[in-house]
Amino acid sequence: MNNSAAKSTRKAPSKPRSKSAPAHARGEGRDAILKAAYELMLQDRVSSVSHRSVAARAGVAVGLIRYHFSTRTTLLLACITHLMEERHEVALEALSRCRPGLDPIETGRLAVTAYTGPDISDSGLTSTLAALLDTAREDRVLSEFLIAERPTVEGDLMAVLEACGWGEADPTLVLHVIDGALVAGIVDKQPGLLDVAARSCAAVLSLSKPH
Repeated sequence: MNNSAAKSTRKAPSKPRSKSAPAHARGEGRDAILKAAYELMLQDRVSSVSHRSVAARAGVAVGLIRYHFSTRTTLLLACITHLMEERHEVALEALSRCRPGLDPIETGRLAVTAYTGPDISDSGLTSTLAALLDTAREDRVLSEFLIAERPTVEGDLMAVLEACGWGEADPTLVLHVIDGALVAGIVDKQPGLLDVAARSCAAVLSLSKPH
């Protein structure tokens, strides 16, 4: 066989595969990434969240983490945004359980629930408060996000207080009391943090006139 015939029977070389993953494949891992990062933030503190730690937990390549979240700040911002969205949903559910004339302790429990979000166990409240404190100190972007969320948080709390007949109470003061009660309860290792904070909240409500 001459050289020209040999050349004609050879297969054309295949095109090199693109090193970048298809767009749909890249998008498939975002939910798993956010879930893994969110769990790390709450279970192991904010300091444990990194591209590598999240990749290991989610079982994906580090490059995929960077594709969706170019920096650690954007990753943490997605986590804290998710936390605040969940908190708001819980606040709406708590609002549905309010009724006029509810006593201060029960109102306090609903107020704490509306403020802290879905997990009102001792470990859940500790993790949530730690995540908020850590995030506020972590980065100016994250701190500013939490500051911007404050009116929504206070609005949710005010709605709960008004629906329970305690609309005269100052929501900012109630939030500060809940924060202080939770921190003191955690430091003192008191069990039943929800009730600890609810009792402190009730003490403040008792200074207001129910309507």
